[in-house]
Amino acid sequence: CWLLKNEVMENGRGIWPYQYSVDFRGDVIQPPWVCSFGQSYAALAFLLWFQHSQNSEYLEAACRAMRTVVTPLAAGGTKSFLGRGVFFEELPNDTHIFNAHLLSLIVLHKLYQCGVVEFQNDFQEGIIGFEYLASFMDSGNWSNYDVPKFFDRQFQCRLSRNLKELL
Repeated sequence: CWLLKNEVMENGRGIWPYQYSVDFRGDVIQPPWVCSFGQSYAALAFLLWFQHSQNSEYLEAACRAMRTVVTPLAAGGTKSFLGRGVFFEELPNDTHIFNAHLLSLIVLHKLYQCGVVEFQNDFQEGIIGFEYLASFMDSGNWSNYDVPKFFDRQFQCRLSRNLKELL
C-alpha cells in the first residue's frame, strides 16, 4: 500500500514527513516536519486494515506511526510537555491544536483495545494534558482551534467586551 511504501523508518518509528513549509500565525515551519494529525490518521488506517485482515504487519505499522507521535518534539516527534501532562502537536511549535491531540488520544486508546500496552502511559499523560488545557478550548461562544497565545487572548477579550457594549 502507498502508506507502507512511503514510510520513512527511523529508530523503530514510522514517519510520513511533510515536505512543504507552512505559515501558521506568522510562525513559518520549514520541511521536513511531522504532524500528530497525519501520523494518527496513518495509524488509524493501519488499525482498520489490521481489524479487517488480522495481518499483524498493519498493527505493527500503526505502532510505528504512533511511536513518532509519542516521541518528544525535540527528538523529531510530536509530544510537547505541559505543566501537567503532555500534548501531541499538529505543528512542531507548541500551538496545542485540539483536534490533532484528540485524534492522537483516540488512536492510542484503539491500540490499547487491540492489546497494545506500549502506549498506555502516553495515553494517560495525554488525557492529563487535555484536562489541563480544556478550559482554553472554551471561548464562551464556540470552541477554539488551538490555545491562543497570550496576545491573542488579550485581543479576544477586548473584542468580546467591545461587542457586548455595542449590543
